[in-house]
Parts: sequence; C-alpha cells; structure tokens
Amino acid sequence: MRWLAALALLVVLPLALRLYAIDHGDGGSYVPDSHVVRQALGMARDRDLVPPVGKYSTYPNLIPYLLLPLYLAQYLLGLLWGAWKDAAEFAAAVAKDPALVAVPARVVIALFSAATTWVVWRAARAAGLQQGAWVAAWLAATSLLSVQFATHERPWAVVSFFGALSAWAAIVHARDAQPRALVLSGLAAGAAFSAHQAGLGTLFLPFAAWLLSPRPWRGALLARVREGFYAVLAFAVVSVVLGHPYWLVHGLTPAEAVVGGAQMQQLNGLTVGGMPVVFGLRVESAERLIGTILGYDPVLVLLAVLGLVLAWRTP
Repeated sequence: MRWLAALALLVVLPLALRLYAIDHGDGGSYVPDSHVVRQALGMARDRDLVPPVGKYSTYPNLIPYLLLPLYLAQYLLGLLWGAWKDAAEFAAAVAKDPALVAVPARVVIALFSAATTWVVWRAARAAGLQQGAWVAAWLAATSLLSVQFATHERPWAVVSFFGALSAWAAIVHARDAQPRALVLSGLAAGAAFSAHQAGLGTLFLPFAAWLLSPRPWRGALLARVREGFYAVLAFAVVSVVLGHPYWLVHGLTPAEAVVGGAQMQQLNGLTVGGMPVVFGLRVESAERLIGTILGYDPVLVLLAVLGLVLAWRTP
C-alpha cells in the first residue's frame, strides 16, 4: 500500500519524532530563548499588537501573532473549567508553571517542522526527482537538527518551513516560468523573514528563480521585470504586515539601540528590529558556520555534498 507508506513517511513519522518529547524538561526552557512566548503574552497583556522593538523581544511578530489565538483559547477554556478566574490568576498560573504556555508553543513549532517534510518532498518532485524525493523527505523528517529545533519554542523550524516553501515555488517558476509560483516564492520568503531576521536570506530563492526562468530575456524583458516586481512586492507586504509592522508605527530602530550597533555601522550593515544585519563574506563566519553544521549532522552534510556532485554530473 504505497499511500500508507507515504502517509507514514510524510506525516506520521515526522510528527511522532517531534511530539514524543515535546514536554522535555517538564515544559521548562533550558535554552535562554523565550522571545516568541514572552512577546505573545506581552501583546495580550498590554493589548498592543505592534509594540516597539525590544519591549518584549527583538524578534519579528509572525510567531507571536500565531500564538495569540492559541493562548486566547487556552485562557477561555481555563475560565470555563475554573482553572483561573481572571487574567491575573492566569498570569500567576503561568509564572508557577511555564509549561502552560511553553508546550503549546512547542506544538505549533513542531507542526511547522513536520509539515516541512511534505514541502521538501513536493519541492524535490518539482525538481524532477523520483526516488530521490523520498530520500529528501526522509532526511527532512529525521535529521537531528530539524527534530531538535522542532521541540523548542524558537523560530528556526518556522523559518525552515517557509524557506522550503519558497524553494518549492522557486523551482516551479525556474522550470515552467509560472508567474504565480514566483509570487508565492516571494510570499513565503516574506513569511520566513517575518519569523526571524535570518529569514531575509530566503529572498535569494525567488531572485535565483527569476534569473533562471526559461522565459527569454530578449522580447520578454518587460514581462520578466513585472514578475520580479510582483514577487518583491509580495515579499515586502508580508514582511511589513506580519513580521515588522513596527516600522510603520515606530519607525526604524536606531543603531545605538542594537547590540553591536557601532560595529555594524563600521561594516556598513543595517538594523532589522533589534538585530544587526551585515552583508558580506567573512572567513571567520564561514569557519564557525561550517563547524556548527558539521557538528550537528555530519551525515546530512555528506549526503548533501554527494547529491550536489550527482546532480552536477546528471545531464
């Protein structure tokens, strides 16, 4: 039963791996990164959906926006069941047991991570892989880095999901020159950037698809420019509305309010929220990133390199 095997690999396996230990640490966070939970609760407490950068967090707003309706439902159910009588008692319950809000946030992150398996499979199929698409799905479902990040209330699994979604759409556009696919790639890249500033790099995917599109440059330049404009516009709208609306309300964050802001100015970088973004290639960063990636999942890196070699040799 092929559909049962597909269901097991694309849905059951990634969900089971991620949800099995979702309450690790009894729901307590031993990683000092509770930005998204703290920001969602702060927004709810102060009834402020567009707080200034740094009031609760330096992260963008997308994930807190996703958590707000979840926490509202949790609060209302608690009122119904008599677990608390008002917001003050709910806050006291959360202070006593952080797992009340940490574990639901982890479940949301785990769902995004599990769904990435299906998106990676679709992207690989769009790229022309057959058996290789199932291998890609297996790696997405079981890789150590993906599973670990899926069990923490942190933004990396969400960035990965939207990055994979952007890649899938970019592959479709690079293959068929579908304008809607390029816009979808831009939308997904904007969502990745709305989850964390690191998602800004995802914008390279629709840009690469635009460059590699089979649509000819000669005689179709205007169509190409129009498609690229719509993709960038989609990225910008999603980024500002869902991730960085504080730009519209509070303006840009001054460099002196950013950690490492002075160094960032020397390197001609820019601020995104409360974080510096510096463009350029540096040997020190490459050494650190390569060491980190190899340390997390060396087998995955070796398979990726092998895949690139085989892809290069394939006519």
